[in-house]
Amino acid sequence: MARKLLWVVAAIVGLISIAPALIVIPYAFSESGFLDFPPGWGGWQWFEKVLDDPTWGEAAMRSLKVALIATGIASVFGTAAAYALVRARPRFSGMIVGLLVLPMVVPIIIFALGSFALGSDLGLVGSIWTLAIAHAALGLPFVLLNVRASLQLVDPSLERAARSLGAGPLSAFGRVTLPLILPGVLSGAVLAFVLSFDEPVVALFLSQDTDPTLPVKLFQTIRLALEPTVAAVSVMLLILGIAGAALWWVTVRFGQRRLRAAAASVPEGV
Repeated sequence: MARKLLWVVAAIVGLISIAPALIVIPYAFSESGFLDFPPGWGGWQWFEKVLDDPTWGEAAMRSLKVALIATGIASVFGTAAAYALVRARPRFSGMIVGLLVLPMVVPIIIFALGSFALGSDLGLVGSIWTLAIAHAALGLPFVLLNVRASLQLVDPSLERAARSLGAGPLSAFGRVTLPLILPGVLSGAVLAFVLSFDEPVVALFLSQDTDPTLPVKLFQTIRLALEPTVAAVSVMLLILGIAGAALWWVTVRFGQRRLRAAAASVPEGV
C-alpha cells in the first residue's frame, strides 16, 4: 500500500512539474495568429514559419556554438576537478566541492549580474566566448558531480596496476580510468549542453540584441507579440530537453553496468 501511495505522489508531482510545458504544445499547432484558447488545429504552419525565418536559424546556431564551447570547457575542468578531489583527497575537499557547485545554488539573476559586471569591466560583453565561459561555470557542477560519483566506484588498484606495468600517469588515466568513467563524463556533458543551449537569463545579460541566442530571441519575440511561433520554438526546445534527459539516463545506466563489470573482473588482493 505504501509503495502504491509513493508512486501516486511521484506521478502527481511529475504531472505538476511538466504540465506548464505540455500546455504549450497545442498552441504550436494553432490556426490563429494569436495564442487563443482553445487553439484550433492549424497544422504545421508555425513550425514552417520558424524554419523559413533565417533569424531563428542564426539564433539557434549561435546557441549551438555557445553550448558546444561551454560543454567542452565544463567537461575538461569538471573531470579534472573530480579526479583531483577523489584521488588526492585534499583536507578541505568538502569545502572545495561546495565552492565548485555554488553556481547550482546561487540565484541565476545574481550570477548573471556578476558576470555582466565582470564582463563590462573587461570590455567583453557581447563576446560569444564570454557567454560560453559563464555557461561553462554553470555546467561545471553537473560534470563534477557525475564524474565524482563514477570515480568513487572505480577501484584505484586498476590504475596502480597500470602504473606498475610502466604506464605514466596520463597514460594510466587515459587508458584505464577514463574509459570507465566516460559514461559519467558524457552524462555530465549532456546536462551541461542542455543547460547552456536553453539558458536565457545569463545570455540576456551577456549577448547583444543584434546577435541573440535562441532563448533570448524567444524572449524578444514574446515582448513584441504573443504568436504561435513562440509556442513552436518552445516545443522544439522541449523535444531537445527530453532527448537530453533520455541520453543522460542511457549513459548513466551504461556506466553503472560498465563499472560493475570492471569491479567484478578485479582479482581479490590486487
